[in-house]
Amino acid sequence: MYDMRYKVGVMVQCNNYKLTNNLECVRKLFVAVFYKGSKCKCKVEMALAEGRQIDKEPIKKHVEKLLKHLSLDAESLEINSGSSRGENYMGSVAKVRAIAKDIKGNQLKFNWIVKSAFNNKSYRQTSKIETAYEREVQIYRNIFPAFETLQQDIGIQHFFESYPKFYYYNLDNLDEVIILQNMNELGYKTVDRKNLLDFHHVVLVIRQYAKFHALSFVLKDRSPQIFSDLKDKCKGHYYDTYTDEELIGFGESEKKTALECLDSLDKTLMERTVKFIDKFRESIRNATKSDEYSVFTHGDCWINNLLFRYAVST
Repeated sequence: MYDMRYKVGVMVQCNNYKLTNNLECVRKLFVAVFYKGSKCKCKVEMALAEGRQIDKEPIKKHVEKLLKHLSLDAESLEINSGSSRGENYMGSVAKVRAIAKDIKGNQLKFNWIVKSAFNNKSYRQTSKIETAYEREVQIYRNIFPAFETLQQDIGIQHFFESYPKFYYYNLDNLDEVIILQNMNELGYKTVDRKNLLDFHHVVLVIRQYAKFHALSFVLKDRSPQIFSDLKDKCKGHYYDTYTDEELIGFGESEKKTALECLDSLDKTLMERTVKFIDKFRESIRNATKSDEYSVFTHGDCWINNLLFRYAVST
């Protein structure tokens, strides 16, 4: 037996999830091609290389702010890298173990994940990091609490709660940080991103997404004003922050890189790749139109954002 949690990705969006998930899968396919292509140096990989070294001082600063907010005095902090090369595209991830005391002298221990945005200006502009962090904070501060209240009000037996506890955020420019519960300490772990999920894992993931998406419909039906307010705070779709020119430029850049990686492969694959990328802007715009079936979605459904916990066999 096993259950599953997913780390909320760096975007929250209001859209038709069926179409968007398809586009996200294809986008991830291109990233996979970049990493496997021996002839090319992926821009994403180079940007990640810059962010692999953990800068402990800013992390310590924010963790100490969190402890102060919790009325705790820090006794010790242990900060280590929380991810490997190629696993994150919007920032560095650190694991923090904190030991602190409350006003009564009781010792408390915490295990946190600290996500810190990359500071490379050109990469931040291309990836819209500010918007991404704002959306992630939005879902933890507003959408998940609204869904939790909704489930309590209607007496849901099996809650949707497949996300970590949210502790802290900072959205100052070039200093974006989010602190979450470290689910590894509860037995959750990622699976090898180079391997496919088997049928049982996939069904488990789909069931959790089904619960998540269904809550949008229930909230819209029972509390349309709350749903509307949440949607307005969400400010549309992540890709709405990109101009048409940016999307076209992004597509042309990806096409050039993809063709460099694929030039030794079969012609049919290259033609299909070019055809898809040429329609990139149009596909994005069509997929992200809001309608009566729009829901709040995770937006970044790939294997590194899924956590699984397995029961011990007896």
